[in-house]
Amino acid sequence: MPEKPKKKSELGRCERCDKIVVLTKFTLCYECRQDEKAEVDRAMLYLKMNRGASLNMVAEATGVDPQLVLRLIRGGRVEVSKKKGEGPRK
Repeated sequence: MPEKPKKKSELGRCERCDKIVVLTKFTLCYECRQDEKAEVDRAMLYLKMNRGASLNMVAEATGVDPQLVLRLIRGGRVEVSKKKGEGPRK
């Protein structure tokens, strides 16, 4: 029976804390992934309770990095609502 080719592991640095990690589909170390998950949960809870809050409002009220909130929007986890009187986006 032929052997499966071994997958090469690459070492890299965590994007947040700069620890050395084995790069997989994640670019963050375990601890930073857990921290980011807690931040996402905090932002999502705030948005559920304050529908229509702006990006800056979410960031200020929760302490979550605005770039993380933008990633949630771009990833489709948060839906952007239009303000009253605003036309269609182009």
